[in-house]
Amino acid sequence: DSAPPAQRAIDVRLHRRLGEAYRGQKRFGAAVSQLQLAWHLAPRDIYVLRPLAEVTMKRLLEDGSDPDGQLGRELDTLLKVVADLDPQYQDTPDSAALYAKYLRKVKRQPAEADAVLARCLEKNPDSYYLADLLAQAHLAEGQHDDARRVYGQALDILSRVRDQNPWTQATAAA
Repeated sequence: DSAPPAQRAIDVRLHRRLGEAYRGQKRFGAAVSQLQLAWHLAPRDIYVLRPLAEVTMKRLLEDGSDPDGQLGRELDTLLKVVADLDPQYQDTPDSAALYAKYLRKVKRQPAEADAVLARCLEKNPDSYYLADLLAQAHLAEGQHDDARRVYGQALDILSRVRDQNPWTQATAAA
C-alpha cells in the first residue's frame, strides 16, 4: 500500500504531470517524489503506478543501489500492486515492457525477460512495439538469427497495421 508522503498531496493530475516532466529531465528522485504523491491520491491508478515503478527502477539503476535494499523493495512492491490491479499484467504491452526491463536490468534475467516479451507478443500479434523490443533484446544478446526473425515479424505487423508515425518508421528502419 502507499504510505502518506512527506509532502502534502494536492492533485493527482498535477503530481503525475510533474513526475512525467521530471522523468523527461532524468531527475528520477524528483519524479519518484511527485508520482508517490499522485499514488497517495489515486492508489489504484495504473497510469500513476506504471510510471512510478519505471522511475523507481531508473533511480535504482542510476544510483547503483542494491536491488535487495530499500529502493529495490519499493520497486518490488510497486510491481506487485500493478500486477494486482492489472490481471493480465504481462498481457499488456506497456506492463510487459516494464516487467521485462525489470527482469533484464534489475534481476539480470535476460532469458526470462525475453520470454515475457515473447508471450505478450503472442497475445498482441499487432504490437510492433513488442516485436521491436524483443528484436533489440536479441541483438544485445548476440542472437542475430532470432533478431532477424523477430524484425521480420515486426515488418509483417507494420504492413498489416499501416500506421505511419515516427515510431513505426523507426521500427521499420531498424
